[in-house]
Amino acid sequence: MVRLTRVCERSLGRLRDSQPHTQRVRYAPWPEAPDPTWMDSLRHRDRREYLDAVDAGRRGLQLRLASPVLLRKPDKNRTQVKRMRQLAVGLANEVRAQMRCQGRRRFRSPVAVQIDLHAVALEQPAGTPPSVKAYLDLLQGLVYDNDRSVHLVHASRHAADNPVLRDENRGWIWDADLPRFPIGPDQGVEVVIEVLPVRLYAAAYDALWHRRDDVFGGGTYADHDTDGASFFGGDDDPLDFDTLDDLRREQREDLAGSGPLYGPNGLYEQDERGRSLRQQMRVIREQQIRSLENRALLAQRLWPGDRPGPPPLSPWGGSDPYARMEERRLRLPGLIELPLPSQTSHPSKYAESVERLLGEHAERFAPIAFETPLALDVAVCQPPPGRKDLDNLAHALMAPYERVFCSGARGTIASYRVYVLDAGPPRVRVSVMPDVRLDALPRAVESTRRWLLHKRPHLRD
Repeated sequence: MVRLTRVCERSLGRLRDSQPHTQRVRYAPWPEAPDPTWMDSLRHRDRREYLDAVDAGRRGLQLRLASPVLLRKPDKNRTQVKRMRQLAVGLANEVRAQMRCQGRRRFRSPVAVQIDLHAVALEQPAGTPPSVKAYLDLLQGLVYDNDRSVHLVHASRHAADNPVLRDENRGWIWDADLPRFPIGPDQGVEVVIEVLPVRLYAAAYDALWHRRDDVFGGGTYADHDTDGASFFGGDDDPLDFDTLDDLRREQREDLAGSGPLYGPNGLYEQDERGRSLRQQMRVIREQQIRSLENRALLAQRLWPGDRPGPPPLSPWGGSDPYARMEERRLRLPGLIELPLPSQTSHPSKYAESVERLLGEHAERFAPIAFETPLALDVAVCQPPPGRKDLDNLAHALMAPYERVFCSGARGTIASYRVYVLDAGPPRVRVSVMPDVRLDALPRAVESTRRWLLHKRPHLRD
């Protein structure tokens, strides 16, 4: 084979030299053999994703707990303290029975916990942070050692105070682009808890982005999977900041009584008809400003590195392009940076400072009162070794956020995700987005896992 190749090379060389210079044929060099290290890294990544998908199905734990009311951290009321203690004892026995039935033991590694609270049947259910904290404390010693083992909490709440249920006159038809409709049992509450080692959670999140085009299609995600459309959709929908700047400039001219439209000799000051038109245009302008500002606040989305642990690495070694995610992240108004909570100060003091910083952030926009279910993605970047619990941080953040951005309407934040991120400067990074986007994340991850199990590990050409 080598001898035949050399003969072909000599024949091509004589043919090239026999032609005139202007008509000489240019032959491309012989293709080099692919780097075996690069090929091995691709094969290793395929096998690793497949094995992680198998391991996630094997090691993932799911619990379903039913009770008359939601478990929550009791206040100083003795009757409520006694009632919650009795409820906690019954739920703990149920957790032991379900783990024994599944043949499971306590996790010894850091875990990611997803909690879905279904309490639509209750008139006044407990808030998300108090209930989530109570259920996380319930799992200590049963599912994991202590709350320091929890590196991610993804909580969602289905309750009667959801913004979707505030407008009783609106007829609801299921649509992937609409906010999720709260569901739950007709009586009592049901809590669905899923626990997974945090390493497998991070691997599944990375596979979601790596297999994005394979599973959900490139560009038109709705044609392949509705969950992919809810999570990835809208990437190519730009924000019209130029129009927003023009409307704000027109608003300033209106307040100052200047400019070609609102000046003393402006278009809207000529006669009574012009002044009536000015009032109509003012209402339209304020609605457009409000719509564009709210859209800018909700345009933040998740990035490939928004998951617990260190930034993802490429299969070729070295830093992945997403490792510098913070340097290229679009600084939209829905992204807020807060300081880490002090290890010595009281949680109420931190909540007061958070509310003050959120108020300063909101002063740059028109009065906002979101009427759509929201989701918060909270990354605790580089926390100190003696960090406080993640559920305490969510408790100190959600109530101030609803007071500042949601007119104090409890239940507007329908879901949140808080996790420990080993990257970036020490801070708390909060991203607000529509609830439907964060709600689609677990289902999109599950779709990717089913695709990996179906394809099985394969060799690339």
